Amino acid sequence: MQQIEFYVNKAFKQMQSPQPSQAFFAIRIGQGSDYKGFSFGTDLEGIKSWAKSPAKHGELETPPATPTEIAPSTEHQLAELMSRAADMALGLSELILALSSVASALTDVVTRSEIVKPIEESSPLIEEGDDYKIYSITQDRLIKVRSEHRRLNRMDRGFEVIPTSVLLTIVATFDSITADIVRTMLGKNPERFVSLEKTVKIADILGNESFEDFKSRIVDDEVYAFSRGSHESQVQSIERWFDIKISESWERWGDFIEIFERRNLIAHGEKLYTQRYVSICSKNKVRDCASRLGDKIQIDRSYLTKSLSILTEFSILMIFSIWRKQFPEQQKHAFDTINEVCYRFISQARYSVPVKIIEYVTGLKNTDVDQATILMMKVNLASSYRHMDKVDECNEVLNSVDWSAVSDRYGICVAALREDIDLVCDLFAPVVSSGKMEKNDFREWPVFDFIRNNDKFQEKFLNVFNEPLFEAVVDSSSISE
Repeated sequence: MQQIEFYVNKAFKQMQSPQPSQAFFAIRIGQGSDYKGFSFGTDLEGIKSWAKSPAKHGELETPPATPTEIAPSTEHQLAELMSRAADMALGLSELILALSSVASALTDVVTRSEIVKPIEESSPLIEEGDDYKIYSITQDRLIKVRSEHRRLNRMDRGFEVIPTSVLLTIVATFDSITADIVRTMLGKNPERFVSLEKTVKIADILGNESFEDFKSRIVDDEVYAFSRGSHESQVQSIERWFDIKISESWERWGDFIEIFERRNLIAHGEKLYTQRYVSICSKNKVRDCASRLGDKIQIDRSYLTKSLSILTEFSILMIFSIWRKQFPEQQKHAFDTINEVCYRFISQARYSVPVKIIEYVTGLKNTDVDQATILMMKVNLASSYRHMDKVDECNEVLNSVDWSAVSDRYGICVAALREDIDLVCDLFAPVVSSGKMEKNDFREWPVFDFIRNNDKFQEKFLNVFNEPLFEAVVDSSSISE
């Protein structure tokens, strides 16, 4: 099966921006009716251009009339790094899910199509029970069954190394982001962060074309040395350079260190948990680590998901903490960015990371952030809990805020989370007429997931927008030529 081309534009959608009434979708078809790729968007001419050319596109956006280029500030770079950490985490999350599903499905397909089906079609059934069947097979068929069985065993051995490979990828991705964070901060003002007690040969200085090149080389050397250290020493360097505290206050520090120690065992070909692993994990208060000594190293889907969540949470909070500490005048931007990132996780049905992040961020004292951002975070936190079926925690978050004096835009979200259909319907028309919300918000925002199937809600949507909440699915087989 040929790979389908697909690209997603990462730009954030502005909540208040007007949406075009019509969009378009095109597919490119190859030989044998295979789908070669698809594109979508609101620009019909752009869609046509894509369909008639070999260009590689995904979602097409209408370009601005006058292209502009903005020099990236440090704050902008930190926002990009935070966004990149989120994108990579979401991508790896999908990979973990897909690999788990593929392994099980592929084994089942081979068993059914290459072993069971040929026997059912050509061999006599000699006994049958409620949950079994026994067939009489020839020696030739037995040879083929043995061959396919060996194939299944090879597949199983191949699948066994996939989780360890994914863990190595997760850690490598984290390391890449961490190194880029350090490079970004040191590069802007290395003399503020890097120790000046260094011996540099005059020849090394003169070998650079400019002082900026010399500083760049110093930063590169510092980042290289930083990357060679243990992850615990890396965090210590980050805390010292950027005047932030992580290890002392973060409740998942022990689990954080355990991930790298388990990764180190795998990277060095160890099959069993070692005394060194137990010693380091015990030092960092990892629960039950001593009992693992001598056991076989286990990496499963649950562990991969947990590890990805922990490293993602750490990356995002590290960027956020550095941002606030080094650029206190940019706190509002930092809060807005981390809230947008959390919403992105929620919209992709990934809730554990935003819960941890928002709980931490909203618990900070002496912050320079407006109330609107805090309220959005509270709604997103409650939404995450509600999607995790933690109704009590959702209600606790909602009850911690007096929503009576806030905008209807927040009120309708809170009402939706509480499944108060009457209040949602009362607020529906006002938030639409005031321009605070549009039709696709009701279709897309996760807070409305719990009431979209409600008849009264659907009727209200139809009355206000003169179209159904859910687009009708047309059965193409019933359409005549």
